[in-house]
Order: sequence, then C-alpha cells, then structure tokens
Amino acid sequence: MASNPYIVSALKHRPSTFAEVLAQEHVTRTLQNSLRRGKIANAYLFSGPRGTGKTTTARILAKALNCENLQDNEPCNRCDSCRMIAHGNHPDVLEIDAASNTGVDNIRELRENARFTPSLGRYKIYIIDESHMLSISANNALLKILEEPPPHCCFIFATTEIHKVMPTILSRCQRYPFRRIPASVIVEQLKKVLRQQDELVAADPAELDTILYLIARSAEGGLRDALVSLDQMLAYCSGRLTLAEVREVLGAIEFDQVDRYVRALIQHDLPVILDVIESLTAQGREIGLFLKECMQHLRNLAVVKVSAAQVELLDLPEEYTRQLLETAAMTTLEQILYITDQFWETEYRMRNSPMARLIFELASIKAANAGQAVKVEDLLKRLSTGSPSIPLDIPPAASSLSPGIPAAKAHSHPVESLFDGNTHSPGIGPAGKSTRHTQAASDTGSTGGETPLETKPAGASLSNAALNPAAGADSLATLWNHFLKEIDNHIDPLLAAVLQHSVPLEITGDSLRIAIPAANAYYGRMLEQPRNREILSNLIYDSFGKKYTLRVEAREDMTLPGETEPAAKPAAPPVSREEVMNKIEQNKLFNKLMDELPGRIIQIKPVTPPAKP
Repeated sequence: MASNPYIVSALKHRPSTFAEVLAQEHVTRTLQNSLRRGKIANAYLFSGPRGTGKTTTARILAKALNCENLQDNEPCNRCDSCRMIAHGNHPDVLEIDAASNTGVDNIRELRENARFTPSLGRYKIYIIDESHMLSISANNALLKILEEPPPHCCFIFATTEIHKVMPTILSRCQRYPFRRIPASVIVEQLKKVLRQQDELVAADPAELDTILYLIARSAEGGLRDALVSLDQMLAYCSGRLTLAEVREVLGAIEFDQVDRYVRALIQHDLPVILDVIESLTAQGREIGLFLKECMQHLRNLAVVKVSAAQVELLDLPEEYTRQLLETAAMTTLEQILYITDQFWETEYRMRNSPMARLIFELASIKAANAGQAVKVEDLLKRLSTGSPSIPLDIPPAASSLSPGIPAAKAHSHPVESLFDGNTHSPGIGPAGKSTRHTQAASDTGSTGGETPLETKPAGASLSNAALNPAAGADSLATLWNHFLKEIDNHIDPLLAAVLQHSVPLEITGDSLRIAIPAANAYYGRMLEQPRNREILSNLIYDSFGKKYTLRVEAREDMTLPGETEPAAKPAAPPVSREEVMNKIEQNKLFNKLMDELPGRIIQIKPVTPPAKP
C-alpha cells in the first residue's frame, strides 16, 4: 500500500488563489479590487450552479482577509493563517453547513460569538454554505447583525438556489453570480490534471479531445463534477482511456448518432429514423436522454441558421462544428422550429408514460413530415395569384377548382368586393370591357361531372333594344328589370341587391335617372360614390352599347314596382308551447349549443318586437 493517502482530483487540484479560479473573472477581479482599496463589505452572497467555485472563492477571500503576507491582492498560502484556513482549523474562520444547522438556536449562538474580536487574524469570518436552507426564524435572527455587524466580522453566504433566499437577506449582501464553466475551459483543465497524474495515463491522441469533451459536457458546467468523472474513468479503464469505454460508463449519446437522426428528420428518411431508435434501444440508451440531446442539436442548428458567425459561441469541438454546418445547409429555420415544437410536446408526453419508445417513434414520423408542409402564407399567395401549382392532394380533374365549389361556379379570378380598392368591378375588365364571356368560356371547359353553366351576351335577352329617350315608362322599367336579372347572374350579388331598391325614371341625353326610397338612402349614397357610378356605367354600356351617367334621387313615400302600401297584418294565431319546443329541438344551432353547454329549458318567454316610429 502506498504511504501517501490518495487524494481525489477535485480536492488535490482545488484553486488556492483568485488567479486559479476558472471562468469567474467578473467575481475575482471585483474582490481583488476591494482588497486593494480596503473596501471590505460586511456580507457577500455567492450564487450559481454546483461545482463552479463558490465555496472555494469564499475560502480564498477568507485567506486574503487574514493573510500576513498579501501579495498583489493574492493570499500567500505560506503563512500560518493561510495554512490553517486551508486545513479548516483556523479559529476565526468558521464554515457552517446551513443544511444541518437550520435552527434559530444555531444562529443565535453564532450571533453571540460574532461580538467577540478575532483571536489570531484581523477578521472573524463566517462561511455559510447552502444558505437557502436556513429556516425563516434563523434568517430573521441574522438580520440585525447583518445590517449592523461588528467591524471585525464578515459573512460569506453560498447558495445554489438564490431564489429561495429571503429578500431581507439579499438586500444586506453584495451579490456575486457564478457562471457555468465552458466545456472548452474544462477540457483544458482536465488536460493539465492528466499531465500532473502520478501514474502514466495512456490514450489515443485522436480520441483524447473527444473523451475529455464528453466528460466536460456531462459535467454541465461544473468543474468538480468533471474531475470526479475523470477519476471514475481512470479507475474503470485501468489507466488507459478509450472512447468506447468512456461512452459506456457515462451513458453518453454519440454526436454522430444524433446528427444522423436529425439529418434523417430533415430529409424525410423514415427507415433511418426507425433504425437509429432501434439501435438506441438495443444499446440500452435512455430515450429521454436522446431526445434531450436532439433538442440541444436543433438549438445549435437554429443558432447557425440565424447567424453563422455565432457558431463559435456553441462551445463545440472543431469536428462537431463542421458536421453542424453541413447539416444546417440542408434545412431551413422554419423546419427546425417545427421539429423543435413537436419534440417539446413529445417530451411532455413521455415524462410519465410507460411507452416512451412508441411516443418517440410516432413523434419522429410526424416531425419528419415538416419538409412536406406548405406555409400558410405561400398557400394564400398562390391562391390570390391564381397559381395552379399548389401542392395539395387534389385529383387532376378538379385541381383547378376550389374544394367544395361546383365546376359551374368556379372562377379563374378572385371575387372582389364592391367596396375594395380595385379599379374595376367583378366581371369588368380594366378598360371597362366585360370579361364575362371569357369567364364563361373557361367555366364550360372545366370538368366537374356537372352540366356547365350556359352563358350568352347580356344584351341578347333584351332583344337588342337600347335605352332611348323615347322609350315609355313601362318599356324603361321592363328593360331595367331585364338588366338587373342579367347582372344578378354574373356579378357580385351585393351590387345587384343594392340596385334592386331602385326604379328607373327617365333618360335625358347621356344621363339615366333612377330613384330609390328615402328610407333606403344609405344605398343611394353607396351608388353615388364615383367609383360605383363608373362600375354601373360600364355595366350599362356592356348591355346596351351606350354609356350613361347614373343619377340617383331619394324620394319620400316611394314604393318599388309591384309593391303596395303595407296593409294591417292580421293577428297571428297563438302558438302552443309544444309547437315552440318542437321547433327549438329541430334547430341545429340550438342542438350544437346544448352539446357544448349541457342544460335544459326552464321557461319560454315571448319577445315583443319594438314599435316602429
């Protein structure tokens, strides 16, 4: 047996100066400047993930405060005070585990002892680890001494869960957040540790970087975890590190396997997807861990797609970076985001399900279809431009028609509203010429299994009779009614509905005067709009071969042709409750409402219509 006891790497290579603390320069620099200027706070709070150097930095600060030979704001580590603090037996530096000293009595004892001056050093220092574990009463007992401590007393709190620390404690401390250590920094530190090993460690140089990267990545930013894993790997491999054995011990997922799977998703290669999942299961890998690795890989791909210059921030080995760039070139950001959304839902479903593999396989197949999806914006753009190349599963015979629209009613142009910003109405070309004949010809050529709509020139039904000033009132009204029927068959029904409230009066030169009831003055204002007058003028020209300027007049006590003054309506016969119930039960909307909101009819009240003014 060796005479010297074995010391684990996490303790043997523990930093002893501020300069040796890795990746926390924002903390160490501030503390050193405070020491140089003599501005020491009464309480410090170190927070951050495990294994990032919180307790170690607290000890270094304690050594610096009591060091007899402070050099460049660094403890000398040679004086009696530094050596006693390093061995944990300094009488003025007390380390308290808050997880096992949570009671108020422990804090009261600490508060009483803090009043006494230090016996050896300049400061009496209390390092309280895992301070978030203190009880509420213990925290309250600390408040007074934290706010007005003795000048020789300094408190250093360390915690991994700062959100659990009471705000009253936080307000009395200087806070220093510790960050996760990058994997590249951990890899370099592990190489230094291997070079300082007492026994020779053998490893293939081509595999060493990958081995150390896997160890560093499994530590998730904690150097202590990485050193513990390294000791475990050295013990398992008997002094010779091999990539296969390291992966077996760590249970790590190979980067190549993750990249192969993600590429298969991008390329819609379902056999490869299922093969990768089968291989994972055969190797005893955890599906949840593989899903986590895939989501991290997708995150890296998204970063590269947003900005290729950010690839250096991903903290990946050079070989992994090259593969990542190649994979990113195969896909789009939209596809990456779609797959990630699918995996978020999958992770939630797998959390408490015994069928993790089944859920993951089905989700993988669904995510692989992202490349076949059509963006809604592209689909609407193609529909608005009338493009026939819409990737929908529609039979060729009906591909030119909108789903659910018969062949006789399908048009090759979008229907335009009477009140939009276009310069011509439906059925009227840009120059005022009718497009109905062209539209009808295209409709008759469509194959939908229905009888095509027969169309003919609009003026044919008027026996080629043109409006003229000599036409009588009856003849004018007859021609106008024929005209309304023609445009009702071929243009926007809204325009025809507005004109149904009009009556032709006379033709004077190039003007056609029509009247509407004063009660429908709103329609008159619509027809008087310059754009709508031009539309109607073009329609009249299309039908009668002459352009007339439309004049609209609103008249009181005017009725439309065929209408008479409304007579008093006879009183409606009473309706029984049974008849009302029957009508209600046959109403589809009511039945749907009852399905969504179950209930029953309690009372039926008659509604009295408001009296007309």
